[in-house]
Amino acid sequence: DTLEYEVPLLVIAVLYHRSLGMESPLSNYIDVLLGTPTDFPFLWSNQELRDNTDKIGEGVKKLAKGIQKDLRDMYDRIMGKLVTEHSDLFSPPNGELEGWMYSYQNFQWAFALVIS
Repeated sequence: DTLEYEVPLLVIAVLYHRSLGMESPLSNYIDVLLGTPTDFPFLWSNQELRDNTDKIGEGVKKLAKGIQKDLRDMYDRIMGKLVTEHSDLFSPPNGELEGWMYSYQNFQWAFALVIS
Protein backbone atom coordinates (compact mmCIF):
# COMPACT_ATOMS: atom_id res chain seq x y z
CA ASP A 1 0.00 0.00 0.00
CA THR A 2 1.53 3.29 -1.17
CA LEU A 3 0.17 5.33 1.72
CA GLU A 4 1.79 2.95 4.19
CA TYR A 5 5.37 3.18 2.89
CA GLU A 6 6.03 5.57 0.01
CA VAL A 7 4.18 8.62 1.28
CA PRO A 8 5.80 8.65 4.74
CA LEU A 9 9.23 8.20 3.17
CA LEU A 10 8.63 11.12 0.81
CA VAL A 11 7.38 13.25 3.71
CA ILE A 12 10.52 12.50 5.73
CA ALA A 13 12.69 13.19 2.65
CA VAL A 14 11.04 16.59 2.13
CA LEU A 15 11.58 17.48 5.78
CA TYR A 16 15.17 16.28 5.68
CA HIS A 17 15.95 18.41 2.63
CA ARG A 18 14.18 21.34 4.23
CA SER A 19 16.40 20.93 7.28
CA LEU A 20 19.52 21.13 5.09
CA GLY A 21 18.57 24.57 3.78
CA MET A 22 20.91 25.77 1.04
CA GLU A 23 23.08 22.67 1.50
CA SER A 24 20.34 20.55 -0.04
CA PRO A 25 20.52 19.90 -3.78
CA LEU A 26 16.74 20.39 -3.67
CA SER A 27 16.89 23.77 -1.91
CA ASN A 28 15.29 25.67 -4.81
CA TYR A 29 12.47 23.15 -4.97
CA ILE A 30 11.98 23.29 -1.20
CA ASP A 31 11.82 27.10 -1.41
CA VAL A 32 8.98 26.77 -3.92
CA LEU A 33 7.21 24.31 -1.64
CA LEU A 34 7.53 26.68 1.33
CA GLY A 35 5.58 29.27 -0.65
CA THR A 36 2.88 26.83 -1.76
CA PRO A 37 -0.53 27.33 -0.12
CA THR A 38 -1.69 24.36 1.97
CA ASP A 39 -5.26 25.25 2.84
CA PHE A 40 -6.63 21.72 2.88
CA PRO A 41 -9.58 20.88 5.15
CA PHE A 42 -7.65 18.01 6.75
CA LEU A 43 -5.19 20.60 8.08
CA TRP A 44 -7.93 22.65 9.70
CA SER A 45 -8.70 22.59 13.41
CA ASN A 46 -11.94 21.05 14.64
CA GLN A 47 -13.29 24.58 15.09
CA GLU A 48 -12.43 25.54 11.52
CA LEU A 49 -14.13 22.38 10.26
CA ARG A 50 -17.27 23.18 12.27
CA ASP A 51 -17.25 26.80 11.10
CA ASN A 52 -16.92 25.78 7.45
CA THR A 53 -19.24 22.77 7.31
CA ASP A 54 -21.83 24.79 5.36
CA LYS A 55 -19.17 25.65 2.77
CA ILE A 56 -17.47 22.25 2.43
CA GLY A 57 -20.33 19.91 3.28
CA GLU A 58 -20.68 17.16 5.85
CA GLY A 59 -19.02 14.58 3.58
CA VAL A 60 -15.82 16.61 3.19
CA LYS A 61 -15.78 17.32 6.91
CA LYS A 62 -16.04 13.59 7.68
CA LEU A 63 -13.32 12.79 5.13
CA ALA A 64 -11.05 15.50 6.58
CA LYS A 65 -11.47 14.11 10.10
CA GLY A 66 -10.63 10.61 8.83
CA ILE A 67 -7.47 11.89 7.13
CA GLN A 68 -6.53 13.74 10.32
CA LYS A 69 -6.77 10.50 12.30
CA ASP A 70 -4.83 8.51 9.70
CA LEU A 71 -2.18 11.22 9.46
CA ARG A 72 -1.71 11.33 13.23
CA ASP A 73 -1.43 7.54 13.33
CA MET A 74 1.13 7.64 10.49
CA TYR A 75 3.16 10.32 12.25
CA ASP A 76 3.15 8.51 15.59
CA ARG A 77 4.11 5.21 13.96
CA ILE A 78 6.85 6.58 11.67
CA MET A 79 8.38 9.18 13.97
CA GLY A 80 8.14 6.86 16.97
CA LYS A 81 10.22 4.30 15.10
CA LEU A 82 12.70 6.87 13.73
CA VAL A 83 13.21 8.60 17.07
CA THR A 84 13.66 5.26 18.83
CA GLU A 85 15.96 3.66 16.27
CA HIS A 86 17.82 6.75 15.01
CA SER A 87 17.66 9.27 17.83
CA ASP A 88 20.90 10.89 16.68
CA LEU A 89 19.14 12.01 13.48
CA PHE A 90 15.48 12.38 14.39
CA SER A 91 15.14 13.34 18.06
CA PRO A 92 14.28 16.94 18.92
CA PRO A 93 17.50 18.81 19.69
CA ASN A 94 17.90 19.08 23.47
CA GLY A 95 14.37 17.67 23.80
CA GLU A 96 12.92 20.98 22.54
CA LEU A 97 9.94 20.57 20.23
CA GLU A 98 9.93 24.27 19.30
CA GLY A 99 11.47 24.56 15.83
CA TRP A 100 11.97 20.78 15.50
CA MET A 101 11.98 19.91 11.79
CA TYR A 102 10.16 16.63 12.39
CA SER A 103 7.32 18.10 14.46
CA TYR A 104 3.76 17.05 13.76
CA GLN A 105 3.02 20.48 12.27
CA ASN A 106 5.92 20.20 9.81
CA PHE A 107 4.95 16.60 9.04
CA GLN A 108 1.41 17.77 8.20
CA TRP A 109 2.80 20.45 5.89
CA ALA A 110 5.06 18.02 4.04
CA PHE A 111 2.29 15.41 3.83
CA ALA A 112 -0.09 17.94 2.28
CA LEU A 113 2.47 18.81 -0.38
CA VAL A 114 3.46 15.21 -1.09
CA ILE A 115 -0.13 14.10 -1.71
CA SER A 116 -1.18 17.19 -3.67
